[in-house]
Amino acid sequence: MRESLRAGVIGYVTKDAADDELVEAGRLAAADQPYLHPLLGARLAPEPEDSAHPGHLTDRELEVLRMIALGYTNTEIGKQLYLRTRTVESHRAHIQQKVRLQSRAELVRFAIDNKLIETSADPAA
Repeated sequence: MRESLRAGVIGYVTKDAADDELVEAGRLAAADQPYLHPLLGARLAPEPEDSAHPGHLTDRELEVLRMIALGYTNTEIGKQLYLRTRTVESHRAHIQQKVRLQSRAELVRFAIDNKLIETSADPAA
């Protein structure tokens, strides 16, 4: 699986996938969009780059990360970006792999630290 992703495979569906998952993966692949089952993506996505700099994220991943950091749910992000919830989950899994973080709180902190979102005035002021 990892070797396939490194070689440029755009999606991966398990052999026991439901019909609707297979159809969804095919539609996304036809639109040049990646598809990995969220659990697979979190476990089996390619190893992250040596650096967790936001520049290693795609534009779409940065967009999803910003919305996660602003408190949007996966469903809300999907509606805003015209994506299926599963696609948002896949993007989130890729982001988590690339920046080596696990929780939503860690992603929010990462977005703040890397100035991907604006925060309110300095609390020390």
